[in-house]
Amino acid sequence: MGILKLLNELDTPETKSAMTWTEKRMKKYYYNGEEEVMGLYTRGQIFRFLEDGILTPRILIFREDDANWSPIGKHPDFQDADTDPSEIEET
Repeated sequence: MGILKLLNELDTPETKSAMTWTEKRMKKYYYNGEEEVMGLYTRGQIFRFLEDGILTPRILIFREDDANWSPIGKHPDFQDADTDPSEIEET
């Protein structure tokens, strides 16, 4: 089987969704601390900080490829806040 044919077979909605999820998981985040920028943290770590009350949804966050800072509660990567952070693997 040629490499192009194999790549075309992998280009399905299911693999695209998995790639998007994996890419989102791998990104690193900063948050605006009281006196300095804190980071780099994984998405799972940010979820745990929220659960533990270390961070609130109003704290500003910045993902490595974002154009601007935004509140965690409004950041697209944290809209699925019902996800259990313990299910998110760290790398």
